[in-house]
Amino acid sequence: MKISENCYKLENTANPISPNVFCADPTGVEYNGRLYIYGTNDHQEYEAVGDDGKNDYVHIKSIVMLSTDDMVNWEYHGFIDIAKIAPWIVNSWAPSVTSRVEADGKT
Repeated sequence: MKISENCYKLENTANPISPNVFCADPTGVEYNGRLYIYGTNDHQEYEAVGDDGKNDYVHIKSIVMLSTDDMVNWEYHGFIDIAKIAPWIVNSWAPSVTSRVEADGKT
């Protein structure tokens, strides 16, 4: 397997769900027959401190989102920039999600 330039995960780091991104501490939510996974985006921490193992989580300010409807084929939706949505939040790890119905009827 060849890793493209825009991936930050090494070839020897295996993960069958997300072969190109780190997604730690996931939580899953089913919506309309599709499973959505939200997880810690460890990429920011890796970029900041490298591979030295001194992960203090202070650089994690976004979460990763993936989904599937068959538990085999997974779609990577990118990351959710928590720092942009809620700048007062310092660390974004071990996420969970909730939903609500808006006034326009959208969830």
